[in-house]
Amino acid sequence: MKTHNRASRYGTVPPKINHLPRAVLSAECLRGNLVRCGPGYRHISWQECPAVRLYAIGDRIGHKTTASGKTAAWVWGAMESDGVHVHANVLPSVRFPSETNNVELSFCRLQKTDVVSIGEYFVTTPLRTLLDLLYFEDPITPELLTACKTLLTLIPGGAKTVRIQLQNKRHPKRSAAMLSFAELLGLNPEPAAPEPSPLPTPACHKTQSGFRPLPQSQAAPISL
Repeated sequence: MKTHNRASRYGTVPPKINHLPRAVLSAECLRGNLVRCGPGYRHISWQECPAVRLYAIGDRIGHKTTASGKTAAWVWGAMESDGVHVHANVLPSVRFPSETNNVELSFCRLQKTDVVSIGEYFVTTPLRTLLDLLYFEDPITPELLTACKTLLTLIPGGAKTVRIQLQNKRHPKRSAAMLSFAELLGLNPEPAAPEPSPLPTPACHKTQSGFRPLPQSQAAPISL
């Protein structure tokens, strides 16, 4: 099993092992060649980094979805994985993936700038990951607050960048997200700007453990 591969700014991209049968992966673990890495595996000689973590779940997210939410936070080293669940979102310009592999799938609108590629797989940027946690995780637990603080250190411009995004982006959960962000910074929350007329539910839909198509009326194309 080769242990060398091309380097990236997110760590050395490892060779793919997720295509191997589960029996082979388990046998390699017993031999001490592989160890668990979140919901997947890594070679014992590979140091954990974003590239290695992402490749450990490559068989789960495939090439038409991106690691997102808590899973993206784990990829960036901001929180621990429960070793089971994988959260993913369809990529920009992809309406429906052809198949999924036991993931919690979301259909949120993503821009190309919300996603980065590491090798042949994708993960939401630290900024997008942080925003997703603030918008969609309720309640924000101490573990999630710690994850958000770690992600904040990876975002160019830090808190200022996040605050601008929260203030300028129309979202039905903006007020709650701003409160959580103020708690994260240890500040008294500033009053949120008045929201415009009620917004339609964003094009975000989750399915547990697999893929279930949305009704056509809810599955608007993703704006690029």
